[in-house]
Amino acid sequence: KPTVTPTTPLDSTAAINSDSKELQVQAVAPPAAAVAVVPEIDLSEVTGLNTPAEAYQIMVQKGVYNAQASSGKTLFSSILGGFYVGMGAMLSMSVAGNIPDLASADPGLQKFICAAIFPVNLLLALQCGGQLYTGNTAAM
Repeated sequence: KPTVTPTTPLDSTAAINSDSKELQVQAVAPPAAAVAVVPEIDLSEVTGLNTPAEAYQIMVQKGVYNAQASSGKTLFSSILGGFYVGMGAMLSMSVAGNIPDLASADPGLQKFICAAIFPVNLLLALQCGGQLYTGNTAAM
């Protein structure tokens, strides 16, 4: 029979001696608790987020820019924004409408897919310079 003599079960290691077929247990000191020093980070430099006051000033600047823009530029940007909304609607309807087996099995999932794809139009309008009435109303 192997002999076991651990000092405590939590801070010991075991090894089998192949010559004598004995289990040898050796006590090991538990590791010291490591204290990590985390440097303080200015999150405004990392995240790119603005404070509420900065976001307000940006919205004011956008409102002033939109108010001073020419009528032709505003009309073109609005038409472009409408096209993007239409393209997003067509994308969501064409994807969600072409899964009839899912629609009969789980109509809620089909509606979710349609609703998940639809915001693509807002991203297109935001990234490509289209203007929408709701955004202009909020900025002004």
